[in-house]
Amino acid sequence: MVETPREHLVVLASEQADAAVADIEAMASVTQLLRPRLLLVLADPDVREGIRRTPGVLGVYDTAPDGEPFGLSLEEQLFVDAWVARHAPKTRPGEGSNWDTPGFEPPDIPGR
Repeated sequence: MVETPREHLVVLASEQADAAVADIEAMASVTQLLRPRLLLVLADPDVREGIRRTPGVLGVYDTAPDGEPFGLSLEEQLFVDAWVARHAPKTRPGEGSNWDTPGFEPPDIPGR
């Protein structure tokens, strides 16, 4: 059975980041990049292991890393938090309700 590639967060060492990004781009599809240390990649398990062995890679995650092992900056933490939030279930007030449900306003009538 072939496993579908999944998105992973890759954390890099700053001093080796440029070389590591080039090596990773040769192995996997990079979907987002926050220079110099963070990137998101689509990878299957074999490619993920190759990325882990790349010089300059501190970690490869399919969920948020526990704690703050890498001393992420505020901007880097925001990047990670946004990535995690994309996978959280969405809840919307009134989802699935009728348009005239009490407590909600119906949409405007077109042309008025």
